[in-house]
Amino acid sequence: MRQKEASVGNSPEELTGSQIEEEISIKVSTSRRAFLLEYACVLTLISILGYSRLNQIVLPERFNYSIVTLIVLILISTELLKASHRAIITSSKVIIFDGLVKQTQKHIWISSITDVDIHQNPWQRLFNYGEIHLRSASGERTLRLKNIANPVQVLETLERLIEKYKYTKNK
Repeated sequence: MRQKEASVGNSPEELTGSQIEEEISIKVSTSRRAFLLEYACVLTLISILGYSRLNQIVLPERFNYSIVTLIVLILISTELLKASHRAIITSSKVIIFDGLVKQTQKHIWISSITDVDIHQNPWQRLFNYGEIHLRSASGERTLRLKNIANPVQVLETLERLIEKYKYTKNK
């Protein structure tokens, strides 16, 4: 989960002074754990096909093609949903990317974050994923890091960055 990189898409020789300050602390993306139900459906469909083959049960060819098509569609939609939400946490800001075709970027400066919360239902706590809500000083909106793995570790990293900013500001 933690990746230290100097910049996204630039070699170290191409970095400017401001980009060096923007060292990436964490890249966060949607966890596959959020799609356990979809994966269970795929396994069930594969089991149906396997059971029919092992027990020599003849299923109509159209039914077999329908099951295979459904499996492929579930896997593709799951991967597209997973890829459509990601975030980068740097030393000075959090950048959230939503969408694949129509992409939106939301930025929140570490200095303006006033509140950080984790939201998890019992299922999410069991499988260690959840949402982190970031509230800014203006209070006009809440940004969400959706369905991320190990939200407590990400929260602790954000808190360290916020404290580091406050410490350097007061110095």
